[in-house]
Amino acid sequence: MLNRVLIKLDNQEEVKHLAKYANMIKKNYPEAEIVGIFIHPSIGEHSFREFRGVGGDYDIGEAKSEHKAKIEKIMEDENKIREEFLSLVENSSFYAKIGDIPEVLMDELRLFDLAVISKTDKIGHDLREIFKNHNKPIILVPELENYSLDRILVADDQGLEVNKSVFKFMGVFEKTREFKAVTVGVSQEEVKDLNFYLEKIDKKIDYKFEEGAVDKIILNYAKDCDMLIMGNLKRSFMVEKLIGTGGIRALEEVKKPIFIG
Repeated sequence: MLNRVLIKLDNQEEVKHLAKYANMIKKNYPEAEIVGIFIHPSIGEHSFREFRGVGGDYDIGEAKSEHKAKIEKIMEDENKIREEFLSLVENSSFYAKIGDIPEVLMDELRLFDLAVISKTDKIGHDLREIFKNHNKPIILVPELENYSLDRILVADDQGLEVNKSVFKFMGVFEKTREFKAVTVGVSQEEVKDLNFYLEKIDKKIDYKFEEGAVDKIILNYAKDCDMLIMGNLKRSFMVEKLIGTGGIRALEEVKKPIFIG
């Protein structure tokens, strides 16, 4: 059951498509509470090192001035993001926190069902840390024209982590009834068929069996889905295989929302 969704907003460029995604969720789950968050990165005395430059004397007065300007810019960004997000997502709320971004997000997620984060072309340090340590599901959302929860694809490596992601997805998005799962390098006889369980709750998975390069197969199947479900980035065998074949690149190239439980 979906009760509360946390939308992580880093800059104004993300607001429109994340608001659009939030509205799609709200349309399908009207009772869900949508909350935006802006996390100010920690800025302490150590940040003065940024202003030393390559050479020359270090002017502490100038450093403090630039430090203040940097904080003021962050506050200005927060206010603009807050105003735009609240105007685009009706009956939503918004708040800000200060600290290490992955650490703060993990702590705030204690009171939410999942987090929605913008998907960029490159997976940076903060996102990797979030993927490795998250305690609730994460949805990584690229900028698209339309969003839906109709066609759900599972990157199924038959591991425990992706199994956990599938069940977490079903627990959150309970209205979804049909799934497609692509399994690479596993025969039909070896598959733990979830339909044995799902038929009892009126759900179904259509399995597809493929041989070949995992990254290319996933990218190809993802073209026709609305969301890709994967296992935990830290321990999923599917993701490890992707990484082993340039898969972080493949993960970055998937132009659809990715659910990681």
